[in-house]
Amino acid sequence: FLLRRDWTGLESSRFDHYGRNLGETLHALEESSPAAFERIVEATRAVLGLPGKIEPRQSEEGRFYFAQVEPGLHFPVHQMGVSSGTLRVLALMTALFAEPNANLIGIEEPENYVHPAALSSFVDYLLDAQDRVQFMVTTHSPLLLDFLNRPEAVRVVRRGEEGGRPSRPARTRTACGKPWRLRVSASASSTKRRGSGAADVSKHVTLIASGETERRALPLLVRRLQDRGIVAEDVRIPPGNRALDVEMAAKLIKSAWHENLAAPPDKFVVVVDVGRADPARALGAMRTRLPARVREIEADVRYAYAQAHLEAWYFADVENLRSCIGRAPGHVDTSMPDEIDNPKLQLQHLLGRVYTARVSAEIAGALDAATIEQRSPSFRAFVAAVLNGAADAPPAGTGSRRS
Repeated sequence: FLLRRDWTGLESSRFDHYGRNLGETLHALEESSPAAFERIVEATRAVLGLPGKIEPRQSEEGRFYFAQVEPGLHFPVHQMGVSSGTLRVLALMTALFAEPNANLIGIEEPENYVHPAALSSFVDYLLDAQDRVQFMVTTHSPLLLDFLNRPEAVRVVRRGEEGGRPSRPARTRTACGKPWRLRVSASASSTKRRGSGAADVSKHVTLIASGETERRALPLLVRRLQDRGIVAEDVRIPPGNRALDVEMAAKLIKSAWHENLAAPPDKFVVVVDVGRADPARALGAMRTRLPARVREIEADVRYAYAQAHLEAWYFADVENLRSCIGRAPGHVDTSMPDEIDNPKLQLQHLLGRVYTARVSAEIAGALDAATIEQRSPSFRAFVAAVLNGAADAPPAGTGSRRS
């Protein structure tokens, strides 16, 4: 109820503790900080798959509100009629990105009105912001704690005769059987970009991929290339679980290019999950149609593919995979990893637990990329595309998969 009304008479310089000036805050951000406004909407879309568009408005009486615009709807939805889940996540992202100087953000039961599957992406945003702000979150959701996977940050409150008493939960372990360690952003140790005054300038490659698993895992799989002057930490994926088609790839490339014209990427590599299809044919549309849509981009655009999901690459380094998850691959034939049928499902069965993008990245970080490159033709082609663009896909009809 507090998020739906267009309240007036509130302190307008900051986002209200209860979110009552959500409409006014978004209106002010759209005018004063369009980048922050777009980031809030984009983050909400990444978690929920919507909204299509948020339009801050002001009524004739001077009240601020917003309207949600979605494809297929003949009219915008007033703030009063927006779903509770959308309102809640939009308000949380506003608190996250509209208050850069905040020291502490308290969030009560973020799982309310939000689909359980969306909690994983929500937790990702919290963890990504933990270096600049402290969070205090109350929850009744074990799923949220599972996505968090940080037992040292959790306190269980048990109510007794003397009131609530917090205690630490039993310690858990990661997918690789190791105690959870606070991850450090890869960007913290990255080489300075051109124009930053660095003496040694690296070549920066932006990867265009299909989903959150790729966004987290790909930089870990190519981090060894930093020794050769290649930095590929920036991975752009479609918002809201949308498909990576030609139009979406063009939008992601243009967005990455124009975000920082002073130091844009040196190269883009579009990574397509081709499934069982022939790689050359599956990449055909990208190769023929994408260049015309990114003609103004002054950077090389290359193409690579993952045969039957990214997880096939994990099975190429079977020894480290076994050590990581604590189980042998069993009946999975790892002699030709690119030909494994549904490797993602096979990996899920081996793990015996919820498989998330974060778990995938943890596994990727434990593998030896040189071994994968030696045993997986598709990964070898991907590395070649990142390095110099050579052999970004085999000729049509010569894919690694048996017919």
